[in-house]
Amino acid sequence: LHGDGSGLVAALNIGLKNATGEFIARMDADDISLPTRFEEQWDYLIDNKIDLCGTSYEMIYKNKIVGRWDGPESDNDIKCALLFMSPFAHPSVMFRKKITNNIRYSKYKYGEDYKFWTDLAIKGLRMGNINKPLLKYRYHSEQLSSSNIPELRKITSKISRSYLNYVGKKNKDLLKYFKLYEKNSSPEVFLSLINCIKIYKEKKNIGDHIYLKLVRSILFKSNLPSLKIFFLYREYTKNI
Repeated sequence: LHGDGSGLVAALNIGLKNATGEFIARMDADDISLPTRFEEQWDYLIDNKIDLCGTSYEMIYKNKIVGRWDGPESDNDIKCALLFMSPFAHPSVMFRKKITNNIRYSKYKYGEDYKFWTDLAIKGLRMGNINKPLLKYRYHSEQLSSSNIPELRKITSKISRSYLNYVGKKNKDLLKYFKLYEKNSSPEVFLSLINCIKIYKEKKNIGDHIYLKLVRSILFKSNLPSLKIFFLYREYTKNI
């Protein structure tokens, strides 16, 4: 297959359009898939009756392992994590071809994968992560997601806000206090927002680690002093 030089998003969509198999596996040319990756993801997709599956990965730099990333595992945890982050390592995913019949990667310069995940979630598709590193992700200084960080943050903020509006249709108080918090990050508004998140957590059976990440994400985006952030975080997570 040959693209027209229009960039990554166009190339991804050309691949989706021309794929003929039941499943599609994503990978970057400079990364390394472990020998059992595709078999394990295939089994996971079928056994759990889900539509998309990612994996943990080990980060490599100059051929040395320098770190590991683990994403949220369950469908509920993933859909909660989408409120503030991309819950998949894009090169690690495998998904059913049929889910792309009406969904394509959007023409975002950056964050096209994050938008793709939120579109799948809005369609009600089920997703999961295997908590096992089946990919070695090569880190280098010129990679797409490490350059142009301010623009990347702006785009991801736009995507997360759009997804929040969708989630907020069935959780109006959650949406209400998220929007209030953007304008007024006072401890009082924060407390109201956290109470809404706790209700959402219990309703959706969200894991504690995802809840903690969400609380941290909200606090660190606030304009509160660092010491105030510390005490608020300790107070509202002490029973977790």
